[in-house]
Amino acid sequence: QPPTVPKLNFWALQGSFEEDGVIKGGAHFGLQYHPEYPGAGAVNWGGYKSEGGELDGSGSNLPSHLANVNTRNYRWVPGRAYRYRIYKVGYLPEVEHKWRGSITDLETGEETVVRDLYVRANFLVNPMVWTESFGDCGDPTVGVRWYDLEAIDVDGVVEQASVVTVNYQSRADGGCTNTNCSMDGSAFVQRTNCARTTEIGSQLTLMLP
Repeated sequence: QPPTVPKLNFWALQGSFEEDGVIKGGAHFGLQYHPEYPGAGAVNWGGYKSEGGELDGSGSNLPSHLANVNTRNYRWVPGRAYRYRIYKVGYLPEVEHKWRGSITDLETGEETVVRDLYVRANFLVNPMVWTESFGDCGDPTVGVRWYDLEAIDVDGVVEQASVVTVNYQSRADGGCTNTNCSMDGSAFVQRTNCARTTEIGSQLTLMLP
């Protein structure tokens, strides 16, 4: 359910980077409804070092209307399914790992590489997905449907998430009290401006194939 007011919305997959048990930073990848980009379509792959400052990374074959290295032009289609993917693709001479973000349009099958981030970490941990909306609490409802959450572990085994834990930004931190996360068959849906039926800390069990 796409935005109908010209305010930024971001639907992201986030992870932290870890090496030898130490978090080296974190990053977020996903589609944006960005009113300042052509057709309001954008995709973002960027993050921050644990000591502060943005993570370094490559350029991109995708243009950026605002010349932002993290945020690139991408005309996504409301109501269509997309696959987010974060994966390691190699090394740099400085021993940094290259972590790539790509997005696949599941209707056309076309996979688009956005860019690589450079992090001195060998593992991606603490995955989560979220909605960030810069709209007012009373703006028309925006909704996103998440499903097929999976990761590849250190042994190459594909692990599918069967349970998710719900969290919301507090009102004191600028959040709204009328956001909600609910089940929808094998998926779950995050919505703005609706009745909250799932409280913070609740767990939702996903129906796996």
